[in-house]
Amino acid sequence: MQGMEGEFISFGPPMPALVLWPASVAFLCLVAIIAWRLPSAAARFVVLAFALRFVASAFHFITFRSSPLGLSWNALISVALVGLGVMVVRASRLKLAAMMPLYLLAIMIVASGLINREFAGMADMLVKYAFLMMLMLATLDALEDVGAERFFKALLWAFALPLSFLYLSVALGIGKPSATDGSMSYIGGYNHEAVFSLILVAGLAITCLTPRLNGLLKGALVLAFTGAIVLANYRTSIIGALPLLAVVIATGGTRRFTPRQRPLIAGAMIAVVAMGGIFAAGFGEERFSDLTVAAQQGTQLIRPPGEFSVEDRRLLSGRAYIWSEYLYAYAQGSQLQHLLGFGPNSWENRFRLYAHNTLVSTLWELGVVGVAAMILLWSWMLVLAIRIREGPKLRIVAAQVGFILLSLATMPMWMIEGLMLYAVICGYTIACAYPGIATAGAGPAAVGRNWLRMRRLGAANSTSRVPPTAFRPPLLPSRRR
Repeated sequence: MQGMEGEFISFGPPMPALVLWPASVAFLCLVAIIAWRLPSAAARFVVLAFALRFVASAFHFITFRSSPLGLSWNALISVALVGLGVMVVRASRLKLAAMMPLYLLAIMIVASGLINREFAGMADMLVKYAFLMMLMLATLDALEDVGAERFFKALLWAFALPLSFLYLSVALGIGKPSATDGSMSYIGGYNHEAVFSLILVAGLAITCLTPRLNGLLKGALVLAFTGAIVLANYRTSIIGALPLLAVVIATGGTRRFTPRQRPLIAGAMIAVVAMGGIFAAGFGEERFSDLTVAAQQGTQLIRPPGEFSVEDRRLLSGRAYIWSEYLYAYAQGSQLQHLLGFGPNSWENRFRLYAHNTLVSTLWELGVVGVAAMILLWSWMLVLAIRIREGPKLRIVAAQVGFILLSLATMPMWMIEGLMLYAVICGYTIACAYPGIATAGAGPAAVGRNWLRMRRLGAANSTSRVPPTAFRPPLLPSRRR
């Protein structure tokens, strides 16, 4: 886990100690009280995991150091959370069919790690994906236990600290200059804009997905998180947030119109969002002009690293050059390395920077089979979202698409904060894909209506002794019947 918080990061200045320490203690006490009131161990686990991780990241000047056990303190926290998750999550969840892509990825990690003798990297990556699985399944349990409304409202409190620190850093002028163009990133005293912006995107996603949240409060939170993402000044996160923002504005603003008028109004609102994005890009022309240059280069974007000039290496914040380094080095490997990669986290032994693209990194570490497994995971969850019949289908689909966009220009699957975002999105996707879980915790009347609907579809029968709230999604085939 040490490499996951790699030394490639140039830390931003932390918040002043007189602010950081008392605010963090007060924040943990508040979140602990909110979590304690939740009648679900899984819900408490998710809320506290988010809060603890956010506090640990704020103390990066301490938590990124090595502990007496050799791992960083952040790594130890992640390992501890995985162990706690194992005790909290229902064991039957491990047989969910939706877990199959994660199991396939785990097999690829073990195979590549053993063949390349990258044992430390193998353990590191397995812990990360175990963390993703535990948090995803705990989110699913929490949604079944208390319902989406109560769970997400409690989880939103975990974002109070990073969001407050962001705007406080703006007021105090605590920013981090970009290494490429000198623009300022306000990241609340956290370590890096990539990590911090993922926290903000997660807060925006949960706000947009929370049902029955007061309209004024939801609007204020959407504006607060959107403004924070812009101030964090991480271009990839801004692009990744656009699909969800477009859907929220289009669907949320059409409710007052008749069904016939809604498509026209939705189209107009999406056009306004697009125009707003273009207008905003005008203020950050230097930050977004690279996209036009990259589009013009087309297939010439990737070429032998030796052909890059100094100016070319700055394109897309160096991503084109970095991707070319990885891809041309991968091409020089053996057939077995093409198939299974060079080993988990083996990039640290060869490259100065991480790949800034999940698929490029996966190709280097786990080979073409690993890339296929990663694409299977994304596709599986996206198809589940598309197949949702009841619930915030468009918003969940937009959240899935936004995460994929994030993955193509940075590596949220490599950062714990990114895994937390994906865990909540996927947990809610699975819950809404199966109405028995989606309506659990919504009250007896809603559960009863859903149970009658399932009976008509043949998903339940009159002889079943299982109550409607105990409905489970399909499991993997088992010999025991």
